[in-house]
Amino acid sequence: MYKDNGGGFLSPESVSSPASGATVLMGLRLKAAAALISIIFLIGIHQRLD
Repeated sequence: MYKDNGGGFLSPESVSSPASGATVLMGLRLKAAAALISIIFLIGIHQRLD
């Protein structure tokens, strides 16, 4: 375990936080993309039914 004592070492918490934040952002982008695709798909079906 590294301690942040001013010697340039990073604690595990400071290393893992940006990675987990990026994972959350990536997950949100994938969910947004999936929602957008499903909306476009439903609009296409609705137009075919009319």
